[in-house]
Amino acid sequence: MNPAKYIGNNQNGSTLYMIVILMTLILSSGLFTLNTTNLNFEAATNERIYKQNLARAESAAMEAAQLLENKNQGDLTNISDDNWIVMQQTVCMTGWDDSNSVVSSFNPNTRYRAVALNPFVDDGNPNVYSYRIFGLYKTANEQILVEIGYKKKKKKNINN
Repeated sequence: MNPAKYIGNNQNGSTLYMIVILMTLILSSGLFTLNTTNLNFEAATNERIYKQNLARAESAAMEAAQLLENKNQGDLTNISDDNWIVMQQTVCMTGWDDSNSVVSSFNPNTRYRAVALNPFVDDGNPNVYSYRIFGLYKTANEQILVEIGYKKKKKKNINN
């Protein structure tokens, strides 16, 4: 019997070979799914953190709006007493000056400031005070600036 004659016809081990290939494909599919799940989890975590920080900046702006709402009529035109209310100017992330903003009572990394629009009245309506209010959440890794508009009606003088 010639052993070279049966080498090409030998199918011993072919089942094992197919199982190894199938297991490799299943493993590759599992690793791909695990990687995708991990990326989705990281994206969801980053989105959650961003939304929380955005809410913190917005809460600072709303705190400033509430302070303006609670101010007396005369205090709205006399802004020299409040260093967080400034006359109209450009406010941007690089130009934010902590000296004319106040730390929010909600979070030590959150600040607010208001910009009084000159001449304190809404366009064409002398009975409304207009402001731009900014809330800033700032950490070493992230800064979020929120801007809201705020208008307050002047109270009518009942003595006239």
